[in-house]
Amino acid sequence: MSLELKSRTSDDAEAAPTQEQIARRSYQIWEREGRPEGRAVAHWCQAAAELQSELLRRRPAERRTGTRELCFWDLFG
Repeated sequence: MSLELKSRTSDDAEAAPTQEQIARRSYQIWEREGRPEGRAVAHWCQAAAELQSELLRRRPAERRTGTRELCFWDLFG
């Protein structure tokens, strides 16, 4: 598993959090958990996942998938 982030272009500027953002969030998680030793990789992965999720929630569905979001009735109506 690689924790390295690919370089970003203008088209995917919002597609992935920066390493600086991940580092800050990872540090916050580490502090919140009482500064435990040996959890740096877990905190980094958790921070990256949280930030990625936040970015995706902020982007309109059309930009994420090229289509509109499905609602319950589209699936079961």
